[in-house]
Amino acid sequence: MTIFEKMQPFAEYLSQSMTIPQRYQRKPADIVTAFLKGQELGLAPIASLEAFNMIQGTSCLTADFFLALIQSHPAYDGHEENTFSEIEKAGKATCTFIRKGKRYTREFSIKDAQRRGHWGKRGIWTTDPWRMLQIRARTFAGRDAFSDALKGFTTEDEARDIHDLRVAETSQPTVTGTRVEQVAALTTGGDDPKVVEGEFEVAVKASKPADDKRHREPVAKKAPAKPAQKPPAKKAPPKPRGTEQANLLPPNKGLA
Repeated sequence: MTIFEKMQPFAEYLSQSMTIPQRYQRKPADIVTAFLKGQELGLAPIASLEAFNMIQGTSCLTADFFLALIQSHPAYDGHEENTFSEIEKAGKATCTFIRKGKRYTREFSIKDAQRRGHWGKRGIWTTDPWRMLQIRARTFAGRDAFSDALKGFTTEDEARDIHDLRVAETSQPTVTGTRVEQVAALTTGGDDPKVVEGEFEVAVKASKPADDKRHREPVAKKAPAKPAQKPPAKKAPPKPRGTEQANLLPPNKGLA
């Protein structure tokens, strides 16, 4: 009996449970897939269901399991991180993983978050920004120091970034050239771009071409000019009556 045949009835049974994550309920195929992925990382079956999230078809690790996998590695010698108050004061988060005495230090700053379009984004980046900076620095340091422990799996935050980047690439027009040309391409013609990241968004908003009909102030239309009227023609003066015309007057119309 293969591993898959052993897992299938177990997955069918678990899929009917309400105690497993909702994303796996009534989905035995997804449960089996999580079991197989967890085996690659040395996780127990139930732990595999809690370790993975699905972001637009990409399996990724939660931030807690990401750190747990690294800490369980035999070469792990500890790690160092800033406190939230230190991150707020410095404007950046720093994380150092130590592997067999070698230190791997990575940083993630507010400027990095702004450049990627995260800073000020509605959601956890607004409610818990220092925690998000800490997780990003931890992710970069952990992936560089313990790539063999992670087996190529990324965190849910990075998977979400990759998905957002793909959406941005498909929704924005293809532009080349200088920054001024890129801004002009995004602000003229068609609809406004749906996704613009970081400082580039500021440049786009600040660039409103004068010849862009969408941003031009309305101008009152001029009334058409009336054609010039010709002066009325002068009438010729009446001709004096001749003798013959005077004789034709009736008798009672003579002079009094």
